[in-house]
Amino acid sequence: MQRFHALDGMRGIAAIVVMLYHYVGASQSRLFMNSYIAVDLFFILSGFVIYHAYATAILGGMPAGVFANKRISRLAPTVAGGVVLGAIAALIVMLETGRDFSPLDFALTHMGHFAFVPALSDYQIPASDSLILFPSNPPLWSIFYELVASLAFIWIARIPRWRLVGAALAAFSLYLFCCLALSRMTGTALTANVGWNHATFFFGFPRVFSGFLMGIIIYRLLRRLDDWIETHLPRLAGPLPTLGLFAATLCVLMCPFYAKGVYQFVAIGMLCPLLILVGARVTPGRSWLTAVCDGLGTLSFPLYCVHEPVRHMTNILLKRIGLPDSALGLRVTITVILAFLASGMLLWLLGQLRARHRLSSGLKPFLG
Repeated sequence: MQRFHALDGMRGIAAIVVMLYHYVGASQSRLFMNSYIAVDLFFILSGFVIYHAYATAILGGMPAGVFANKRISRLAPTVAGGVVLGAIAALIVMLETGRDFSPLDFALTHMGHFAFVPALSDYQIPASDSLILFPSNPPLWSIFYELVASLAFIWIARIPRWRLVGAALAAFSLYLFCCLALSRMTGTALTANVGWNHATFFFGFPRVFSGFLMGIIIYRLLRRLDDWIETHLPRLAGPLPTLGLFAATLCVLMCPFYAKGVYQFVAIGMLCPLLILVGARVTPGRSWLTAVCDGLGTLSFPLYCVHEPVRHMTNILLKRIGLPDSALGLRVTITVILAFLASGMLLWLLGQLRARHRLSSGLKPFLG
C-alpha cells in the first residue's frame, strides 16, 4: 500500500504548531492567532488516510465490528496515556494551588475519558464558567470527534461521489452558520474554533465532518482523475518540493491576519485541502528526509495527546526552581523538549506493552 510520507511530515508539523499555540498563545504572538485550524487539517488528513487504508476492505465486505476494533485499538492506547498524564497533571496543579475539587467527580470524569466520553460534570469547586470536554487534557476533544467521524466511515464509504460532495458542502455551510450565529449571539469576534467545550459541543460535529468528508473527496479525486492529475499536477520528488510543502503548511497555520474571521474559513475550506492535494503528489526522494517525515508522523499523535499535561507539570517545576514568568522563550524551549521526550517514552511504553494488539484481542469477543 502506498505510503504518503510528505503527509506524515505535514501531520507532525501541524502537531508542533498546535503545541506552540498552547505554549505561546496568540496573546504573545500574532503568528499563532489562527493556528487552531491545524485541527481542521488533522480532520481532512484523517478522511484522506482512512479512505486510503480501509475503503477497499469495507466495500469488499469487512464487518463493521472489525473496522471499529481497528479504529478503537489504534486510538485508545495513546489517548489513555494522555488521560493518565492529564489526571496526574491536574492533581498536581490543584494540590499546588490549593484548589478544591470533588474526588468522586474527578474519578468518574477520567474513567469516562478512557472510553472517549467527554466530561459530563465539573469536578472543580466552584465549577468553571465553561466546562471543557476533557478538562485535564483539553486537546483530546478533537480525538473524540475524529473517532465519531471514523466510525461513521462504515456508511460514508458507500456514499456516491456527488452526494458526498453535497454532504461536504452542507457540513461546511452548517459549520460556518454555527460560527456566525455564535458570534452574533455572544457579541464576540467570529471564530472557527468551536467544539471543545459544552457551550459549542454540537458545533463540533459539522466541523469534523466538513473536514473528514473533504479528505475523502480529495482522495477519490486523485484516483478518479488520475490522468488529468498526472498532466496538471505531476508528482514532485526531492527535498526542495517537500521542504516547500512544509513551509507552505507553516505559512497557512501561522498566518498573522484575522481579516474579520474570513481567513480561517478560507484556510479550512480551500488552503488546507489544497495542501493535502499537493502533498499527496510529493515524495521526499531522499532516505534521510523520508525518515524525518516518518518520525514526525509517528510522534504527532502522542505529542498531541501529552503536550498539555507536560506544560502544566513543567510550569509547576519551573515555578519551584524560581524561573521567572518573563523568561517565556526559555520556558517554552524546556517544555517543548520535555513534551518530545514524554511522547517518545509513551510510544516506547505502548510498544513494550503491545497495547494495541492486547486491546484489539480484548475487543474481538464484542466487535469481531
